[in-house]
Amino acid sequence: MREKLALVIAALMMTSMAFAISTTSVSASHERTVSIDDDTVKGNTFMIRTITIANDGPDAIDNVRIIVPTGWGPEPVKQVPKDNIVKAAVDNIVVLPAGTVVELSENADVTLADGTDVRVVEGKWIWVDVIGDNTRLNENAMVEVRQSTIAENILENDDIEVTGDISVNLNTDNQLRLLADTMVLVVSDNIMRLTKDTMVELVMTNENGIAGGENVKVAQNVTVILDNNRVRMVTDKPSNLKGFEIPTGENITLIDNEVVILAGAVVQLNADVDIRIPENTPVKREDNKQLDVSGATVENLPKNWTQDNGISALPSGVYLEWTGNGDNIASGASLDFPFAFTSPGGGDHTIYVRTKDTEGVIVMTEIALTVDNVPPTVEIAASPEWAKANTEVTITVTASEPLAKLDNVMVAENAATENTQVTMTPNADNTIWTGTYTTENEDYENDGTAMIYVIGSQYEDLIGNAGSGVDNATFTVDRLAPPAPDLSAIIGWPTSPTDIATWFIENEAMDNFLGSLVYLEGGIVKIRVGTTVYDVTPTVSGYYSKSITLTEGTQEVGIQYIDRAGNVGEENAENIILDTMGPSITWGTISGGKALVDGVRINDTTPTITLTISDAGLGVDNWAFAVDNTGYSVQLRYDNNDPIENLVNALAHDNNVLEFENTIYTISGWADNAYYIYVVAGDSQKMDNDLIKFVIDTEAPDAPVVDEAYKFDSTMDNPLVIKSTSRTIAGDAEAGATITVYGTVGTIESVLGTGTVGSGWTVQFTLTAGSNTKIEISATDEAGNESSRTLYGWILADDSVPSVTLDELPETTDKTSITISGTVGKDDWEVWSDITLTVQVGTGQVTVPIGAGGSYSYSLELAEGQNTIVVQAIDAVGNLSDAASDVVERTITPWMTYAIVLVVIVLLLAVIAILRR
Repeated sequence: MREKLALVIAALMMTSMAFAISTTSVSASHERTVSIDDDTVKGNTFMIRTITIANDGPDAIDNVRIIVPTGWGPEPVKQVPKDNIVKAAVDNIVVLPAGTVVELSENADVTLADGTDVRVVEGKWIWVDVIGDNTRLNENAMVEVRQSTIAENILENDDIEVTGDISVNLNTDNQLRLLADTMVLVVSDNIMRLTKDTMVELVMTNENGIAGGENVKVAQNVTVILDNNRVRMVTDKPSNLKGFEIPTGENITLIDNEVVILAGAVVQLNADVDIRIPENTPVKREDNKQLDVSGATVENLPKNWTQDNGISALPSGVYLEWTGNGDNIASGASLDFPFAFTSPGGGDHTIYVRTKDTEGVIVMTEIALTVDNVPPTVEIAASPEWAKANTEVTITVTASEPLAKLDNVMVAENAATENTQVTMTPNADNTIWTGTYTTENEDYENDGTAMIYVIGSQYEDLIGNAGSGVDNATFTVDRLAPPAPDLSAIIGWPTSPTDIATWFIENEAMDNFLGSLVYLEGGIVKIRVGTTVYDVTPTVSGYYSKSITLTEGTQEVGIQYIDRAGNVGEENAENIILDTMGPSITWGTISGGKALVDGVRINDTTPTITLTISDAGLGVDNWAFAVDNTGYSVQLRYDNNDPIENLVNALAHDNNVLEFENTIYTISGWADNAYYIYVVAGDSQKMDNDLIKFVIDTEAPDAPVVDEAYKFDSTMDNPLVIKSTSRTIAGDAEAGATITVYGTVGTIESVLGTGTVGSGWTVQFTLTAGSNTKIEISATDEAGNESSRTLYGWILADDSVPSVTLDELPETTDKTSITISGTVGKDDWEVWSDITLTVQVGTGQVTVPIGAGGSYSYSLELAEGQNTIVVQAIDAVGNLSDAASDVVERTITPWMTYAIVLVVIVLLLAVIAILRR
């Protein structure tokens, strides 16, 4: 049943779909896209705009009507293709763009501005004020004219270049060639009107007049006569008569008034002058000027469409209508419809576009048109705000909206004769424009306020609204460096030499500005101590202060001013010496190199003394200490402080280091006594003194005494024999003396050890092993006097051990004893009775006599099994030899082994017999 139901439903659905398709019909639609090339325009301006119609429908569009409010006056636009020859109608005025080169038709007098550079040719006679005489130039000289002066004259056929756009009248011919396709408005059949400035070419050479007062540039060097013969030198030049170099800036007087105007110099025409313009020179025909197109091709726009205009009732206004003539807007195609109109005032307005297709379907579209008549504004900034010579000043012009152009941004330095144009470059959205102006290098007369001018009429927003008025900003030019500081006027300036390390300095810094001294506001005071430089910013009144710290020794301290424009003044500096340390006294030697220390004792009655006085800072010569020397005094005195003599023999003297060596001498020598050396040394800041005592002592001390505990009896033939080579001895002697232990072996004597006497003395010394050494002791006092010697005795040091050998023994034996033998070795000075030989077997030990020549032989009882035999010798002082050893095993006889086996067998048989029972 389900299968049958599904078939019924499918049949019904197919029937329903077939019914719907067969009863639905779709009519053709009139679809199109309407756009305008710019929906924001400038107010109250005659312009051309283009509306584009794109046909998105199936039927061609053959009628387009544009309706605008009354008063806009829409006009049809036609096109004259490029290269067509037209004529200037009604008037024959064209504009020569700046930079156009023309030719003079007649001679012309011109005026040179004050300061214009010109050249005086070598060989010309001149009057030089600085020498008060005529002379002749040795080479060409660049000069500048003083005050405005008239030059007579630029000759006919000379070329000139116009510096700005100049309107001229075509006197003899008004033919022009179009340089590009040009849209025009119909005035009459052959008279058309331009809708915007159009660049054209002059077809033929024409003579035209330029009015007096216009600025032009000379295109080549021109020799002229000046009406004012006063000029000023620009660069140093020599004369060839007086042998004198005429310096820059010097005024001179021309004898014949003849100079050369250099190509590119700007001059001003004094009167109207006729010029010739070369054929094919590009010129500009301004908007709203009429053209006679009688000899040219004129085309409708769009091509093959007819135009009409009239009053529109709904919507109200006026219209411009185009009707297709076969070339309609086909489906999928588009077409441009340019039309001219005068834009209204500001605000939002509506343009209506009505299109009709070949099926008669009409559609109306509204286009919103915004009219902007608000002029842009700008703000100007300069960085840096203070500039020195040859400094790039960045000029920034920030606009209230994007600008299409920003022309003629000018900079005028103070007292400058001409403004300088700055080339401005925009950012990505044309709202911020930047350019650079470089100050002149040496024109100090122009120091002061520099003005930046932005003329409102010279900048426009993207739809052509120009600014108004003149905006300006300023920066300051200062080419004069600050003066060198007066160090004597600085409060707290360090004196030299000094022992004060930290100084607080303060003053008011000054600057040169416009030829006067002013406070260094906004500048930098550089304070240099050695190689360390501190930057200090002064207040508006120029006040600055700084605490500086000097380093030990000599350093240069300088002050330098840098103004806010970056001009660096000359540094003024002085060498300052800081000396916080007085001289030092270093004691040297006395009596043949002995260290000179307080209380030193010597036995030289004519000693030589050395010492050094040094001062790392100023040196001891910077203090007048006495009439016979400078900065120091060295005296020898008795112990009662009475002076004996001055020691002034300085071996080396470089002001900072004095090295003394003096021999204190009398015929008989100085008596034993205490003496003093007194030294005083100083520089201009500090001084020092020192007193040192020395004693002359020529009397020998008593011989040293040995403590009883260390005494012994001995003779040369019967010395004290000791095991160790090291020996200690102690006793008493004069305090401070040096104890010397002498050792004599045979005839050779040496010092075995020394010690110093304090509360007694102790000396450890070393003997030569095996040598019978004679020991003597002496005491040498601090002055170097040695006592007589005390005989201590004879000592023989024995630190060598005996040697023992053991003859080879059998590994096994069945005997109950064994005889061992071998040899014993000793030192040559020993006898055999000094040597003890022991033999040990197991835990038992026996002493074995040593035979003649050191041999021994001894019978030892052996235990059953292994027996370890050790032989060792020791001498009289306990030196123990290395042990000699061997192992002997004692075994049992064979018959006993057999007897034991028989007994075991018998017992076993007996046991067996008993068990059988």
